[in-house]
Amino acid sequence: MKGIRLLLAVLPWLQPASLLAHEVFVIGTTQPRSGELRIWRFAEREVQVYRVLCQSGTCFFTASDPGFTGDPAHGGSTDEELAADGLSPLPDDTDVWLEIIAIAPQVKMGFGSVVLAAGGQERVLLGQGRALHNHPSWRLVVPEGASGSFPVTFRLTTTKAGFSPSPAYTVYVTAAEASTSPTATPTPVPPACVGDCDNNGEVTVEEIVRAVNIGLGSGLVADCTAVDHDEDGTVTVDEIVAAVNAALFGCTPGPQ
Repeated sequence: MKGIRLLLAVLPWLQPASLLAHEVFVIGTTQPRSGELRIWRFAEREVQVYRVLCQSGTCFFTASDPGFTGDPAHGGSTDEELAADGLSPLPDDTDVWLEIIAIAPQVKMGFGSVVLAAGGQERVLLGQGRALHNHPSWRLVVPEGASGSFPVTFRLTTTKAGFSPSPAYTVYVTAAEASTSPTATPTPVPPACVGDCDNNGEVTVEEIVRAVNIGLGSGLVADCTAVDHDEDGTVTVDEIVAAVNAALFGCTPGPQ
């Protein structure tokens, strides 16, 4: 019963990020098949992240929204709405890169195995054309009880001839109110690749949620064999905590 209570205490930390509305930045261009890359109707804003774990005085927050897309429909808009604001849809053969200009030391952006944590033209390929649909894991690591908004400034670039980079955009990563989350102190477990369902070298919030669902019996071990670290066919609280620690402290190969 103690293990079940801890499992149920961990679950509410994870649900907010997984249940957020699907939110995206829609990318267009200032001219048909040329011009400057732009984010449609962008305004400086806060990116809310949600607490996954507090341990030893440090808290880890994350979320997967907003993401980025080249298809206006993913953002609840149309080509006509973009045109009304002077933008054209992103051509299908146009690659788009996100390039970090400056980022607060408390913040990281994860794109699969690529983690952006420094300025100076550190970048990642978001995708190409209308098929571009990429949600980063926005991450914030701060002392317990800390508050504030932590800036990330980036621009969009492309290698496609005839196009130019976007202006600089700034968002402020902000932790959701800690008092809305329950408090529990899981037993420290050395970081490992426990919970890395897709074996890409990192553990995301979505993978932790999947692990919790398996532990609660609403998912199958086959959905994420990486979380069943001892290969006994079940997912325990210790294995879920190990997955959370891997998300917090980094994923390194565990014992074979």
